[in-house]
Amino acid sequence: MNRLTSRLTSLLTALAVTTPLSYAPPGLAEEPLLMVFRSKPPYSYTEDGVQKGFLLEKTQQILKNVGINATFAEVPPRRIFQDIQANQERICSFGWYKNPEREAYAKFSLAMHQDRPHLVLANQKAAEKIKRLKTLKNLMAAKDLTLTMVDSVSYGQEIDAMIATFPGTIDKGPLAPQRVAEKLAADRADFMFIDHDDYEYLKATATSFPHDVLVQMTFPDAPAGLKRYILCSQKVDESTMSLINAGIAGLSKSKSKK
Repeated sequence: MNRLTSRLTSLLTALAVTTPLSYAPPGLAEEPLLMVFRSKPPYSYTEDGVQKGFLLEKTQQILKNVGINATFAEVPPRRIFQDIQANQERICSFGWYKNPEREAYAKFSLAMHQDRPHLVLANQKAAEKIKRLKTLKNLMAAKDLTLTMVDSVSYGQEIDAMIATFPGTIDKGPLAPQRVAEKLAADRADFMFIDHDDYEYLKATATSFPHDVLVQMTFPDAPAGLKRYILCSQKVDESTMSLINAGIAGLSKSKSKK
């Protein structure tokens, strides 16, 4: 064996040892997974060019723990669902509720987070009337109230079903929860649904209206807090979904031990 052949043999042997491609996790062997998110502080958002949010950071940790290389990008909610449904690329998004419409075209992970029950937020003028209704069922049967809400999002199957048959006026817009709350404060709507984390962030950061113009309410028949998931296009293979699930399970297990 001449010197050149010997060197080539040694090099190939070293590569076989240091780069076992046949055992590389699927997430590392492919192009980076595109992970898109909506602007929804404090869950996920971009501030001064920096991506932030407790669910965004949790998702980054889940993927890192199982070796999935991902690119994160902020995208409007409507486009997120359009792109996942179009199934033209390996694309996922995190922090969403599961419902039959989405299950028809998307792959879902294990639950990555569970909310507390939704709150109802109302302006002062409507609050007294809403309180007298006493139950969420009665509220969602009121014909003379205006519900304002974020377009293209789900509030969970039970509340979504109530909204679908709500006899009052529904005002929808592609807005962040804080902007929806501003409509209440300006008396352009009567009430909205909001989860606890959104409400706490709203109280801590809102400067466009005084906090005491809005009233937070709970109802005894409000649905339990909903679980949030990572959902992906069909182009995301099952091995990658399994890795995502392993990352979620591993993170949950490590937290339960603390």
